Amino acid sequence: MIKNIIKEIEDNLRKDSKDGGKDIIAYINREDGNEKVHVECKLYKTTELNKETVRAFGYTVNNDNINRGVLFCTGYVNEDIRNMNIKIQIWTLEEIIILLNAHEKV
Repeated sequence: MIKNIIKEIEDNLRKDSKDGGKDIIAYINREDGNEKVHVECKLYKTTELNKETVRAFGYTVNNDNINRGVLFCTGYVNEDIRNMNIKIQIWTLEEIIILLNAHEKV
């Protein structure tokens, strides 16, 4: 689902759950050059996103020399975690719903 709402990407969707912290590897063509983005999706019903998960994802982004990482999370996300790593964007369920609604209108 997330793959379908990210526009203008050539992606490499990961099927293995032990993917090293990336569900989608996106290659985005921008006017100022190409961008490689790792996307991780966390489906949490009652769990909050924790620092260890963000830290591990940040390590993967840095280790793979990626421009940025995007973490989609359906659980609770506090502001401290959002600001842990400037190379990682964290999207909450509410923000995902807004993105989906905007995508439907296009």
